Amino acid sequence: MCYVQIRRLQYIHSRDHVHRNLKPSNIVMGVGNQANLVYLIDFGLSKEYRYPDTRAHIPFNGDAGFTGTTTFASINSHMGMELGRRDDMESLAYVLLYFFWGFLPWQGLGKGKAVLESKRAITTHSLFLALPAELQSFYEHCRSLAFEDKPSYDHFYDLFGNLILREGFQLDMTFDWDVAAGGKSQQGCADKSGTRQNERHHSPKRVTRYVPPILITMINMLMDSDNGLYADHALSAADSPT
Repeated sequence: MCYVQIRRLQYIHSRDHVHRNLKPSNIVMGVGNQANLVYLIDFGLSKEYRYPDTRAHIPFNGDAGFTGTTTFASINSHMGMELGRRDDMESLAYVLLYFFWGFLPWQGLGKGKAVLESKRAITTHSLFLALPAELQSFYEHCRSLAFEDKPSYDHFYDLFGNLILREGFQLDMTFDWDVAAGGKSQQGCADKSGTRQNERHHSPKRVTRYVPPILITMINMLMDSDNGLYADHALSAADSPT
């Protein structure tokens, strides 16, 4: 899931927007022959973080107020700061921890300062210290970024890809429920050629082939919906500086 969502966020950011409300209920699966496609939805709180005409970053605002969902919002959001790319990535980290543990330590603490303090202390939590080093590194990277900093998408995409392979899984976009049901990998994110995804071939061009249609709608990309939008094209902008 993290492997896919890093690319989802990278693409959204490449189109000058931040999502600002990443949470489990905004991550949904496709149906039918796209059942193994992971979609990121609900752009009601999304916002431009840089100006499309100049590519200049918006100015920092330390009095923007809280934005997002309490359980998964970044620490900066709790502090009322303007949100940037770093905050989407931090929210993704909380989503991953939730999927990993089944809960988050600050759930049930309301919406006050107790949640903020619990998030600030997460790196000392015994559960956090028991995580794979890659997840710890990802969270700490997100928290270390300055407002205008660009996250290291490619580094962590490769890092999590290697973790998947090291744990004995294949980069074929088959999820746990597919295996439990005895099903086979659906065609979609996987390479259309059927080539097995291995350690030498797990680039975004092979694994993340389509961008969800809602993204195209939200950023007014007028393309043929029958053909979809491939990551080969979509990520070309994401690979550019800043």
